[in-house]
Amino acid sequence: MRITATTVGLLLTATLLAACGDDDDKANNGRPSQESSSSASDSASPTPAADLGVLVERTDYTFNLPRGWVDSTKDQALAGPEDSYGSLATDADHLVTVDAEPDVSQELFDHGLADMIKNLKSFYASHGKKLPDTTWADETAIHVQGQGQKSGTRAQAFYLRHDDTAYIICVQTLGGQEQNEAAVEVLRSSWSWN
Repeated sequence: MRITATTVGLLLTATLLAACGDDDDKANNGRPSQESSSSASDSASPTPAADLGVLVERTDYTFNLPRGWVDSTKDQALAGPEDSYGSLATDADHLVTVDAEPDVSQELFDHGLADMIKNLKSFYASHGKKLPDTTWADETAIHVQGQGQKSGTRAQAFYLRHDDTAYIICVQTLGGQEQNEAAVEVLRSSWSWN
């Protein structure tokens, strides 16, 4: 099967939107949130061991979930061999989603990028925005952030490519931006490529 930019964009966007996000902002009639948010820091600083939770190990990468979260990948019927899911409890909504799509060339990745950003931003209605590019484990990552007005959900998504695999890493939390940044920082600081 030949993988196309459209296929990659649709697969990654569908996975992300199904697993991580909140479109209840549309009920706010497109009005922007009053609270401003900051982006995740470009460099991952060490996270105190007390904040690290379960170690998630896949063939191509490892990372720690925040303390108290569980690896809920086995609960996902459609999870690929390199995908990961984390949540606060078994059978709960996934708050961490790692979607890996293998065999994606740089050209294909670049071609699908504009659609990917547009889809992620539109999913959060007026609350979705592309932030400056950042790094994730020494790879350049496209960074999109959003929030759900009614539910209080905060999400950050990172779209990157490592060794011909495209990744979407999404971290979603309830509460303020500070909780979301802390969860992102646990993943970023503990992430390593195998």
